[in-house]
Amino acid sequence: MKNNNFRLKGFEFSEWIKGHKNWDIKELTFGDLNVLFSDNAQGKTRLFNVLRFLKGIHTGDRLFNNPNYKCKTKLRFEDGKDKIYYNADMTGEPKGKGLIFKETVKRNRKVLFDRSKKTLINEISGRKVSKFFLPKNVPAVAAIDDKEYKTLNLIQDFISRMLFLQANRFAADQISIERGAMTLNKRGANVSSVLNNWQEKNLPLFHEVIDAFKDCFPFIEEVYIKEEPIVPGTPSSPLLYMKEKGVDKDIPQKDWSDGLLRGLVLFALACTQFQSKNKRVIRPSLIGIDEVENGLDFNSLAKVINHYQSYSNLIQTIIATHSPLVCNMIDANNWLVMRRKGAVVKVFSPSEVEDLESERQKLKKDNWEFYRRHIAQSKLYRIV
Repeated sequence: MKNNNFRLKGFEFSEWIKGHKNWDIKELTFGDLNVLFSDNAQGKTRLFNVLRFLKGIHTGDRLFNNPNYKCKTKLRFEDGKDKIYYNADMTGEPKGKGLIFKETVKRNRKVLFDRSKKTLINEISGRKVSKFFLPKNVPAVAAIDDKEYKTLNLIQDFISRMLFLQANRFAADQISIERGAMTLNKRGANVSSVLNNWQEKNLPLFHEVIDAFKDCFPFIEEVYIKEEPIVPGTPSSPLLYMKEKGVDKDIPQKDWSDGLLRGLVLFALACTQFQSKNKRVIRPSLIGIDEVENGLDFNSLAKVINHYQSYSNLIQTIIATHSPLVCNMIDANNWLVMRRKGAVVKVFSPSEVEDLESERQKLKKDNWEFYRRHIAQSKLYRIV
């Protein structure tokens, strides 16, 4: 199973606090490119929060100390006919010192790890490990790092390379400076630091992002980074500037619009690279974007969607949206409609609805024609 073909296909999650069910996400089936579409408060943002929580506790970035907490999760990964099942029960430690883990890992029909039954299979030799010790408050896929246990390593690698972007609208003056950051934070507020590091350590990657950004916003002539204090009297920091065509004064990051900043972050997110243990450069395993349409006009939104469609063979993507425009840009077979009743969340595919595709195409045409004639390329509104 190669990393670039490794996909999260199935996901379930249940959560209890003080014995009461707080959340119950029934089995989701994901493809390469997925659009979560629903009304407000149906579970889209919650899904991303759960996936981000799982990433945090598997990478050590999230500490959890609620003794009244319990959750169960099931992940199914696939590469063609090859299937991996990872089930994990997590319970708050009674003294509030973290989570206690109970997990099983199965590849196709073979159990490779079962903490409760003290089963661990060396995949190189095919033999059962007779004695082993794992801390009860550390996930097995994070604690076992030897090459003999490649399936556990694949799970940990996938989880560690998941990236997420929140729906928050951007505030250009709320800049996060992270000197060594090579990946974007959950709001993308450290984009100037990340791009500065890419420019110094991976110049082609920097240009890949900037070229996509300029293609989306063709009025931009140049984007560059300048070291200067965010506030007078403070140390210098890497800050973004752009030069627009026909405008003499360069525009600092604090004066960029929400849409420009979010567009740049979205392109940078898809271009992020990780280095594997064998020094091979690989992309994120999964990207989750909440309310992708925020701050973007029709044209720039279409560019962003096309960008992620072009990366779908490399990066699994989950896009949450309230906008029918986004659904019109993506085939109906990629839609996932979320519905919640109390603590229970289910996801439905509308792909079997009769005449759905013809309805989608008509709406797509009508939307675009209205925008093109009256907004984007209209001759009715010209500066002469």
